[in-house]
Amino acid sequence: MRAAQAVYGPRVPPRVCPEATAGTEIVVCARKQDDTEFRVKSTRELRPDSHQATYNGLPRAPNVHGIPTCAETGNPCIGFGKVPPPIYYIDLTKIPVAPAGSDADKISKGELRQP
Repeated sequence: MRAAQAVYGPRVPPRVCPEATAGTEIVVCARKQDDTEFRVKSTRELRPDSHQATYNGLPRAPNVHGIPTCAETGNPCIGFGKVPPPIYYIDLTKIPVAPAGSDADKISKGELRQP
């Protein structure tokens, strides 16, 4: 890039004007000017979503815009499943004590098999 700029880029004028040594010599000096108007914009500046603009070593998420859905293609898809059925919570402190001699009392004591 530097070699190409040295060959094709604008010439840098000398910073100090040399003094004329003879009376017939003409010295022309130019002031340094802003030459950004003559430069061509790079792809990085023109297209911020281009590879040159985004390739900086950081991982990027893939662009999935435009990928057809499973319904559009008719192919089976791999999904994340569905919501599991709800879990019912039972507050065991609210269950009354089984009356003496009932089936529940006999099952809790092991006298009767659970149906």
